[in-house]
Amino acid sequence: MPIKLKIISNNRFATTTAISASNVTATGTSVSSWRFVNAPGNLSGEAKDNDPGGDPGYIVWEDSAAIINISGNVYQNDAATASLVCNGVTNNIFLMDGLTFASTSCAAVTGAYTFSGIAYGAGDTVTVYIDGALVQGATVSKDPVSSIGNMDIYEDHVIVRHESGASQTIADMAVWDSSDGADIPFTAIDAGTDGLIVPADVKLLVWTDKTFAPGGDVTVAGGGGGSAFDGTLEILDDATFTAVDGESHSIGGSLLTGSGAVFNAASVLPPLLLPVRVAP
Repeated sequence: MPIKLKIISNNRFATTTAISASNVTATGTSVSSWRFVNAPGNLSGEAKDNDPGGDPGYIVWEDSAAIINISGNVYQNDAATASLVCNGVTNNIFLMDGLTFASTSCAAVTGAYTFSGIAYGAGDTVTVYIDGALVQGATVSKDPVSSIGNMDIYEDHVIVRHESGASQTIADMAVWDSSDGADIPFTAIDAGTDGLIVPADVKLLVWTDKTFAPGGDVTVAGGGGGSAFDGTLEILDDATFTAVDGESHSIGGSLLTGSGAVFNAASVLPPLLLPVRVAP
């Protein structure tokens, strides 16, 4: 099971005389990282760790490389109008990645927000979401390789995407979900059989030109509320949803696809290119 974010503070890594040694050794791989802060000593720091992930890798220090900015806009569920939670004052947009927990506000009128100086490690999951408001919305990405300028959040949506070539999965999403923050509108289970549950009146959306390969069962619950996003899975332009044999997927409302979107039903079936559909 992948480790979740762990921040370790005030550990001293030092010897009385200079020797050739490492401070922390990591083995295997993970979708998250451990970060050491306020760690003095002559053996502290990135240069002294034994980390298969490189710099910053899975063991991250305050002198590690890889600092990016993450920004986007927070919209209502029409994906165009700035959310009313945005007033430029209240820090109600939260971010969690494998290294960093942060909060900021979003601007009135535009809904724009920015997180500056965010540290990341190889394969980290990045989750941004609305916190402490009457509406919910979350966007989940992974493996950032540079600054992200379009990490938009839509009310009543769970948006899945990725920044490198590796597809988004349920296991990645499980790093930070509703069990960690009550305002995150999805539950991702990384266990014997992985599972993703999106509650009623929330749409699951696969971002443009990205791939969601869940690696488990997906349930998009429908509450019968009649909204265009209730129980809906939407695959945007040139995006892909890839299922495999043995998975069970339940969509309580509509399946919507953009131009060039692909729904791979299972490995034994050819890819299914679905026509564009308009929400009821």
